[in-house]
Amino acid sequence: MVTVKASNLSKRYTRMLFRDMSFSVATGQSLAIAGPNGSGKSTLLKIIAGVMTPDSGNVAYWYNDKPVDTAYIRNYIGFAAPYINVYKYLTALENITFAIGTVDDDAVQLLDVLGLSPHSNTMLMFYSTGMIQRVKLALAFLKKASVLCLDEPGSNLDEQGKRVLFSLLEKVQPTTAIFIATNDAHELNFCKRSIVLD
Repeated sequence: MVTVKASNLSKRYTRMLFRDMSFSVATGQSLAIAGPNGSGKSTLLKIIAGVMTPDSGNVAYWYNDKPVDTAYIRNYIGFAAPYINVYKYLTALENITFAIGTVDDDAVQLLDVLGLSPHSNTMLMFYSTGMIQRVKLALAFLKKASVLCLDEPGSNLDEQGKRVLFSLLEKVQPTTAIFIATNDAHELNFCKRSIVLD
């Protein structure tokens, strides 16, 4: 079991985004991060994922009650966000090969579930924004990470795409600690707990 423990996190840009924030999320649990634009949702998610450092406080990962060395934290994390780039001159299959290392049966099945199978050998430069979002989600889920950090995962998805997203989330929830930065009501309702930034 993985537990993510945030202790007294604070972050400032031109103003204080959040101060002395603490929480703990373990395998099988989920936490939504809500708040208006510019409130620090994405910043907090990046800090949780270890790609940004807080001004004070820390985030620690524990695996079976033993601390994880910070050098290995990213091995535990799947991350998807609108601002993360994929390689538009590669196909979906090539993006998966580059990011994950191989295209196995799980990858083929996930592309089918996401409705991308007919386009798996098409360069992403010809994809719609919704299709590109599905590729980003595929890369996050295929990592089979213990911790899933999703920033506005439903952005650019149509209703069918959102249904698939929630189906995937429900499938991995028992074995994953999930963080979602969002203001979408359905995504907020999926998470059992929430933090609201202002």
